[in-house]
Amino acid sequence: MRAISKLAYTLIETVSDSDLLFGIPTDTSTAVRIRDYINNHLTSRLTLPEIAEKFYISETHCIRLFRSEFGTTPMKYMLNTRLDESRRLLAVTMLPVQEIAMMFNFSDHQHYCKAFKCRFGVSPTEYRRLCGQTEPEEN
Repeated sequence: MRAISKLAYTLIETVSDSDLLFGIPTDTSTAVRIRDYINNHLTSRLTLPEIAEKFYISETHCIRLFRSEFGTTPMKYMLNTRLDESRRLLAVTMLPVQEIAMMFNFSDHQHYCKAFKCRFGVSPTEYRRLCGQTEPEEN
């Protein structure tokens, strides 16, 4: 059954690449579909093997396609997009930093803070203060 599914996907992929998917012109590349899949699953725990399997390609090919289209790997893209979205939440909500870290599936609060500071140059708490908000007090 898996082999048949893979074959069907390959056939659809071939037709899609020639802009003739079901008679409707399309220019959506596999890399764009991978990006859209990542964007729709930012709060899920995704791995490269899962993404590659979802699109019936090898991990190496997944990285190659994505990098050629977007200049980065799927996992770096996902990390940066999660950090961008978490930054938006810090600015507009009073959710605790730890809760935001958990929401975007960071392994722990410290990992999130380190990644955030590396990307934006300030800690999540400092960023929130710069936006004019204060961290909610814990009970």
